[in-house]
Amino acid sequence: MARRQAQASRLRAALDATGRTPGSSRVLLVEGGMGIGKTSLLTTAAAAGFDVVLARADRLTGGSPLSVARSVLEHLDPDVAVGAEESVRDLARRAARVLDARPVPIVVDDAQWLDPASAEFLQGLLLGRVTTWRTLVLAHRTGRPPLSIIDIAHRVGADVEHLQLEPLPDEDIAAIAADLPAWQGAEVVAGARGNPLFASVLSALFRRRPELATTAEALRAEPADAGAALYRAVAADLAQLDADETAALEAVAVLDSLDVAALAVIADREEERVSAQLGRLRSLQLLSQNPGEAIHPVIRSSVYHAIPPDRAVRAHRRAAALPGLAPYQRAEHLAMLREHASAAEIDRLVELAEPAIGTDPGAVRRWLEPTRHHRVSPRRDLLLARALVLDGRPDDAAGLLEPLLTDSAADAAEARSLLAQAWRASGRTAEAHRLLAEAPLTEPATLIDAAALAALAGEIDTVRDTVDRLAGSPPQFQLAGRALRAVALLGSGDIAAARRALAGVPDALRALGDDRLRDILDACAAAVWSAYLLDDFHAAIALGERALWVAQRHGRGHVLANLGAATAHALASVGRLSETDELGEQAVADAERYQTPDPIPMARHAQVLAAFWADDPALLRRRFDQLRAAPSPGVEWWRRATRSTRARIAAVLGEPEPYAVLLPPPDVAAGLRHADAATVAALGGDQATAQHLLAAGLDHAERHRLRSQGALLRLLTAMLVARPARDWPRAAELAEQAVDEFSALGMSCHLRLARQTAAEITRDAAASPAGTLTRRELEIARLVADGLSNQQIADRLVISRRTVEEHVSKVLRKLDVSSRAAVRPVLHS
Repeated sequence: MARRQAQASRLRAALDATGRTPGSSRVLLVEGGMGIGKTSLLTTAAAAGFDVVLARADRLTGGSPLSVARSVLEHLDPDVAVGAEESVRDLARRAARVLDARPVPIVVDDAQWLDPASAEFLQGLLLGRVTTWRTLVLAHRTGRPPLSIIDIAHRVGADVEHLQLEPLPDEDIAAIAADLPAWQGAEVVAGARGNPLFASVLSALFRRRPELATTAEALRAEPADAGAALYRAVAADLAQLDADETAALEAVAVLDSLDVAALAVIADREEERVSAQLGRLRSLQLLSQNPGEAIHPVIRSSVYHAIPPDRAVRAHRRAAALPGLAPYQRAEHLAMLREHASAAEIDRLVELAEPAIGTDPGAVRRWLEPTRHHRVSPRRDLLLARALVLDGRPDDAAGLLEPLLTDSAADAAEARSLLAQAWRASGRTAEAHRLLAEAPLTEPATLIDAAALAALAGEIDTVRDTVDRLAGSPPQFQLAGRALRAVALLGSGDIAAARRALAGVPDALRALGDDRLRDILDACAAAVWSAYLLDDFHAAIALGERALWVAQRHGRGHVLANLGAATAHALASVGRLSETDELGEQAVADAERYQTPDPIPMARHAQVLAAFWADDPALLRRRFDQLRAAPSPGVEWWRRATRSTRARIAAVLGEPEPYAVLLPPPDVAAGLRHADAATVAALGGDQATAQHLLAAGLDHAERHRLRSQGALLRLLTAMLVARPARDWPRAAELAEQAVDEFSALGMSCHLRLARQTAAEITRDAAASPAGTLTRRELEIARLVADGLSNQQIADRLVISRRTVEEHVSKVLRKLDVSSRAAVRPVLHS
């Protein structure tokens, strides 16, 4: 099989780490039809002395959540179990750390069946910073590539290669049937059409039935195509099995395992009999010859779909009761009971499905939907409705939720909140607002949802009134109310009151258990934004990461983008730039997936800041273009922030945009807008306007104790007065103040720039004749250069003429000039 050997050599080359460039990524797509030999090629190459991770997606179960991700992690990090408490992002980071320490290729067979969570996991391996190298090999059916992973690969600049497996030549197929009579061998060659799996199955059928003369006779029909022929060949072979062989093979198809003890339970046979039948099935080539694979997916699918329904239900019920099954595997077997599931089995399925709602809502929907019309279960309906919302079917979710509004108080409260999310996702925003506003006082979670909407809209009075209704409610809702009040106050400019409202709230929220935090995640997002804006970056990050984890685990998709954008801004402030960019990208994806577009420009805003501080011009250009393409946010202060930053970065890139600083209202970020406007003015040559804006912004920051904004404005002022004003003493003082403040706040990138600026000021001052002057001497030297007499200088500065004379004498000596007329040329040299 020379052709396959050449393809195997190419695959081995992809798996070989020799000469790999640190930081590089490679994706090899192995494409071919059903049964063409992809699995055999992968396992042969993997067995050629390479350390690889080999995983396989599963069509029959529809893709159990994280099935491939779990296989990969069990190989990479076998001593640490994959816990339900870990998000997909956390799992990808854990795997990336192991791969950076010990890089190995990851090979995924049947990638067309990847479950969404595993696909996201593999995307995360490519998106994260690579210190060694990454190799992904993805085998898939013809015309069904894993597009989401390929898109990410292109986006991060990975090398994407393609290996197409064509049908084998006739001589290779003939070798598979070499032991058959010539006329049957010829039938195999003609019928297989280059497909090695079909050739193997058809050969086995001819060996079992030597009296068969033609392929059509063996299959009892002329096959329409290779796929149909392959299924018919398997079905014909199955029809020849005895009862014990059939029971054993059906058990293998149900479990996708060769564990004899478990198969004996499913088949209801003794272990010895099952073991003997497995040997027989292997000799018939109905079990896989590839290491690590129990049965070829095509044969498994053929066998499974031939099982009578009553036997299939019985087998899955037994499988669901097996000890040691992973939770999602048990859920898959219970879901296969469909309308035959008992009330207890549905309750157990719901319990198993709940942890999957955040990682793969599609799987939860697939598990629960078939039981919907056969048993009454409000708990099941609530979880199914959440899965439908997360899976992009809000109208279907609304139909499930509306009847629950009249149920028990707990069910009605959750149903009301979720129905409002569904209506908002469907564009019925006004109805969602009314639904939340009509919530009874017994539903504090719904009141929090209403207050969160009002806070985003800047409706401070509505927020205050709604939060006041929470008096006497459980502590977590009162904390949530304080967080929402704080963010509304920051937007209106009452910064002192906001600081009082927020005091201690982020840490208290972070300490809450999941069951309390999951219903107030919108308030957590408000607390993260508030802590970030009030310079408590580490508290913002700690709460943001915890809230993101809870939102992912419990399927609160509507808040993920907002939480991600807020946390990304705090990460950028402390210099965690690659994490900022990664989380910003995830926030955009979450906003698009869950139809919450407002945070998209703020996520892009965080990415722009990260690219700017990373001093990466190409990345800054890409992120800036994405920010410009993002829709204008509906939240007013978000809109002001994105406009302001757009104007600054456009000026930095030499593409100035028309911009007038939006000063009123004087919200918490007004100092940043002054800084942006001053940068635009300075780059446009208007130094006077820049100085005026910086002074006004610094006054705002100091009055409201906004330390990071004050430090940034001091640093920009230092740059301005150092060049072109050459006020070295004042510039040095301002730069050192910025250094001290950024150091205290832990703002590493800002600190690096401040230290660099301070060093440049010191160097330039030393090189300048005026660099040795004190601030007062420099002030007087400028007045001398402007032609003022000693008496005029004394009158202007309200000091004695004698003092002026002493300063002028020092100025002339330090500048090494003999006359007042020579001062001006030296100052401007």
